Amino acid sequence: MIIKRLYISSLIAGAIAIVGCAGPSMLDQNWGRSVETARYNQTLNPQAGQNLEPVESLDGQSAENTLEAYRQSFKLEENSTGYDIKLTGIGMKK
Repeated sequence: MIIKRLYISSLIAGAIAIVGCAGPSMLDQNWGRSVETARYNQTLNPQAGQNLEPVESLDGQSAENTLEAYRQSFKLEENSTGYDIKLTGIGMKK
């Protein structure tokens, strides 16, 4: 009796394993689709690579000044003490 139940249980478990592993899953069908969708949604102009005209905006001196100001914005001042964080809350004195 126990052997018969064990035999039937193993057949059912084997059938479930075969059916569960057969065929493509939803994950396989949609693999990478979220990355492609995010990339597409973040692209401003998908045909930008087809435009071969030169970009005209800043002249050389203006671009150099802008780039130098950008680089200087990351340097810390020598007298800088960092950020001042003040915490106030219940039961704290100001």
